Amino acid sequence: MGKQVVLKVERGQFLFQYFTSLPSQHLAVRFDDGALQTFIGSQANDGRTNEIGLSSDSDRFIEQLRKSKKVKIEATFFQEGTVVFEFDVHGLEAKWPAR
Repeated sequence: MGKQVVLKVERGQFLFQYFTSLPSQHLAVRFDDGALQTFIGSQANDGRTNEIGLSSDSDRFIEQLRKSKKVKIEATFFQEGTVVFEFDVHGLEAKWPAR
């Protein structure tokens, strides 16, 4: 199995729509002060709504994450609207093998 990027929250429900055959959501992501990028996240296969995984482009996300000091991810939540998460990823220890 390849690399997978997942964002999980303890409380809250991601708001999924049907952009594809799977319940999905467009995520706006900014690495450091770079350009805003769009990634598509999908609902977990078991129907959980408290986590979202990148449908594709995990490798692109991880590659940029490795080079970054901070990342902001904007997602939409049921009855909460848009929320922006900011992560300090400088010195992040990866659980995947380095290239």
